[in-house]
Amino acid sequence: MIKITGLPVDETVTLNALVEQVKAKQPRNELRSAMMDHKRTFENWPLVQEMGDLKAVIGWPAKGVETLARRCRLEGFTLSGGESLEDFGLDTMLEETQYLRRAKMGALNSLVHSVSFEVATTSDNPNEPEVLITHVSALNGTGTWNGRLGRLDDFLSVTEWDRGEPKEWALYMPAGTWVYQNKTLDFQEHGLGRVPVEPLIYKPRLDRPFGQSRITRSVIFLTRSAARVIVRSEATADLFSAGGLLALGLSAEQIGEGSWRQGIGSVIGIPDADQGPADAPQLARVAIEKIQQASQEPHVAQLKAWAQLFSGEMSIPISSLGISSEANPTSAESYAASREDLIAEAEDANEEWGAARRRSVLNAYALREDIAHTDIPIELLGLRQKVRDPRHMSQAASADAFVKVASVIPGLAETDTAVDMLGLDPALAERLKGDLRRNRSSSMLNALAGVADGIDG
Repeated sequence: MIKITGLPVDETVTLNALVEQVKAKQPRNELRSAMMDHKRTFENWPLVQEMGDLKAVIGWPAKGVETLARRCRLEGFTLSGGESLEDFGLDTMLEETQYLRRAKMGALNSLVHSVSFEVATTSDNPNEPEVLITHVSALNGTGTWNGRLGRLDDFLSVTEWDRGEPKEWALYMPAGTWVYQNKTLDFQEHGLGRVPVEPLIYKPRLDRPFGQSRITRSVIFLTRSAARVIVRSEATADLFSAGGLLALGLSAEQIGEGSWRQGIGSVIGIPDADQGPADAPQLARVAIEKIQQASQEPHVAQLKAWAQLFSGEMSIPISSLGISSEANPTSAESYAASREDLIAEAEDANEEWGAARRRSVLNAYALREDIAHTDIPIELLGLRQKVRDPRHMSQAASADAFVKVASVIPGLAETDTAVDMLGLDPALAERLKGDLRRNRSSSMLNALAGVADGIDG
């Protein structure tokens, strides 16, 4: 049990409970991280030991995670009331903390471990921004979920481990944060009135509030089984590559290590069984037969079957796994249909993460302004994330869809919303919005000048 001088009893109980909670989840989370990093080799099998240093690794889990992550691209935030992020300094705050880049990594960790955490903090370091939004993976952080309020009651972030025990950590509570660093305990009070931590959860359920990893037990089993298929295929290719020989009537000792051997186990001796009295002369019989090359087709067929199961489990097309029977390019309709499940997964993930990201930005704003969460201006309650369309529509298709919508909504083409609908590159979209604002301002000035000339006349 961890006991720190100066840490209140209630916080000590909470600290120890959260330490045990994060440690209990670490083995499974470390396994998923290893599979994601292609570091989980398949080697606990007798055949692998016979093959020497052969270690089978298959990158399907990483492919399944990254394929979905690429369709969940955060592009920024918007305000629905007509105000801009610049009016509240949110654009500078997000840029200084490199939020978009960090959010991408946080989403990736959420898919791997089922949850990651966004932490809003202030900094007194002159070399750092005034407010930071950092991310903590489930390997180093956990909290207590309040299902009634839909938020965390507390959160522990371990910044350094020592022999499996937390050496330095931060315990976030509604009234402030306890920081233990360099064997010194410090309390940093804030007036937020809630824990400044928001979980990015993938596939939450009532009985699993922290969600489910995309690398499920089914995915782990299929990956290991596919790796065994590769090992068997490799063993078959090595053992039969020399076109082995079968020597009937000779033992392994008689074959020896001489010129009979052409490769690894390429000559197999089968001695005759003893017949008759022991002192009777035995007739020597030697017959040489060729061992036919073993076919790789059963291994290939099994690997394809496992790839199909994996494809269904991850909701990704089998062609993404490097296995495809399609001889010709697919049509646009067939392409979209083959990724319908993946697109639905991306839309659900974006919706869940969007609510957490919105709260994170509002937490950071409240910390910067030193106000309670309940005192955030009402104009900011319309803050929403802006994500790229997970369907990956071409610019031509986006433009066609925009024309159809604009034809029934007068004036839409002159708004910033119209630019967002075109699916342009974010940098190009911002430039176009700036040009539109300048043109509108110029037109308004010209109109006012015309009115003034009319009055003077």
